[in-house]
Amino acid sequence: MLLLAEFAHAQLQFQSIRHDYGTIPKARKLMSEFVVTNTGATDEYILRLSGSRQFSFVFMQEVLKPGQSDTVKLLYAPQQKGAFSEKIQVYLSSPMEPITLSIKGVVGELDPDALSICYSFKYNHPNDYQAVAVTGQKVTVIDKKTGKPIPEAFVQVFSLSDRISSDYTKADGTVGFILPPNLYELRVRADFYTSATQEQYMNKTTTDVVIALERNEDITDTAILQSTQVQAVRIDTVKPLEVVIPKVDTMPVVVSTPKDTVIIPPLDNTPKPELLNGLLNPDVYAPSNVVFLLDISGSMQQETRLPSLKKSMKALVEQLRHTDKITILAYNESIKIVFPTGYVTDKAKLFKQIDTLKAGGLTATDRGLKLAYEMALSGFIPGGNNQVILATDGIFGVTPVEKTMINKAAHALQPVILSVMGFGLAPVINEKLANLAAEGNGSFFSGRGPGGMTALAEEIKAKSRIK
Repeated sequence: MLLLAEFAHAQLQFQSIRHDYGTIPKARKLMSEFVVTNTGATDEYILRLSGSRQFSFVFMQEVLKPGQSDTVKLLYAPQQKGAFSEKIQVYLSSPMEPITLSIKGVVGELDPDALSICYSFKYNHPNDYQAVAVTGQKVTVIDKKTGKPIPEAFVQVFSLSDRISSDYTKADGTVGFILPPNLYELRVRADFYTSATQEQYMNKTTTDVVIALERNEDITDTAILQSTQVQAVRIDTVKPLEVVIPKVDTMPVVVSTPKDTVIIPPLDNTPKPELLNGLLNPDVYAPSNVVFLLDISGSMQQETRLPSLKKSMKALVEQLRHTDKITILAYNESIKIVFPTGYVTDKAKLFKQIDTLKAGGLTATDRGLKLAYEMALSGFIPGGNNQVILATDGIFGVTPVEKTMINKAAHALQPVILSVMGFGLAPVINEKLANLAAEGNGSFFSGRGPGGMTALAEEIKAKSRIK
């Protein structure tokens, strides 16, 4: 039974936020549709959908123009017989809080052939979707020159510019995804290899995709060979140079030949300014891709913790350039995308989003660390400062899997580092946060006291300075 009550959230309006399948005698994959309309006067973006691994999902448009509608389609794979109740979070561009869609029902029996049938979005009636399923898709990453598999390659799957899945390849260079038939963009990166992007239509006949990466050293060797092809010159035709070096260091160096004299001016050792017109000097600082993961639980209401964090973030944004990227995630009882990854082109909008931050609630069990790293990799700037900054006043425990992820990202050929901005008082907590930052090859610094206002700006300067 599909509920028809309308649900409004900011300028988006869902026809329904709940779907009840009732009793299903024999279930394979269960499809539900949620129609959403942009009733506002400005564009609205559906950023991502987040739910359990039993979900696959698609929405047709990346942006909803005023008056446009879209259909969010959810495909759910029950794992056992009996009653089920699941929720999925829909993150939008304007509101901070996600919209929660829910499904429920009772499964009488699971169909063992659930993964052998190709799923399609062409059906028009909800009952049709109960007889179809997605297929398993395998991506194999190999060395272009040797043909050998590349383990630990990071594979991201995008549909309509939205990342819907990602994982690392195994020892045999393969990684598996459960995907509905669609046109996907696969983005692959691995240590010591150039990144690759490939468009691929996936369905039941294209379940094995091979992507070949070229080693960086192979490209470097080719470039060196090309650049070192110089014209041969007979030695006896080259006339000797007379080099006159003055005794005074500040005097220019005069290099004389029988035909002419070349004056080489002394090196300019004048320090370059850190800021140009109030912005980071591009000759001093590389572009930055900064992902903030902010603790906005109730404890951040104490003293001036959250206001100090906001001031420090604004002071940093003031100095960022159009070549810098920023992402803002916040967590308490859930994870929220406050500002999706983008270049710093509209600082007034950034300041407005920072001002929306309010402290309250408990601390989430899943604090969004994996999401922060995924977004840092998605917005990765080659040769730039790619950094996750965690701001918290409490203990931030990590699982062994997360610890491995942090360490691997920090020591990759194209690294993502982790720094921690602490607002707590307890030395034992600060020590643990400092150890976490060290694991991520970053820094631990305090957001409290007189230096808190400029702490973030100084951290980004230190990590992005061109050596």
